[in-house]
Amino acid sequence: MEDHLNTIADSARALYDRGLYRDALEKYDALVQSQAHESALYFNLGNCYTRLGELGEAKVNFERALLYDPVNESARHNLGVGLFLSLTVCPRHPNTFKIY
Repeated sequence: MEDHLNTIADSARALYDRGLYRDALEKYDALVQSQAHESALYFNLGNCYTRLGELGEAKVNFERALLYDPVNESARHNLGVGLFLSLTVCPRHPNTFKIY
């Protein structure tokens, strides 16, 4: 069973590296459905959602990564970046926040 999960994780990473974020997301979701809960998994989900522009979902997953590993500095960093992006890219009010 663990070999099967490692194969899925490797496949997800390869898809992510090729820029196929939606496909990678499906693989990572399959790992979550198999009860594989760990910080790195949620961190990778957060990265996929960020690349897809789904910042709310990214935020939730970076927060989950921190629940499983409170000292995950990469997740903490990306959570901050996601918050910054959500404040600077507001689709309803595109001129509210600007990056100079």
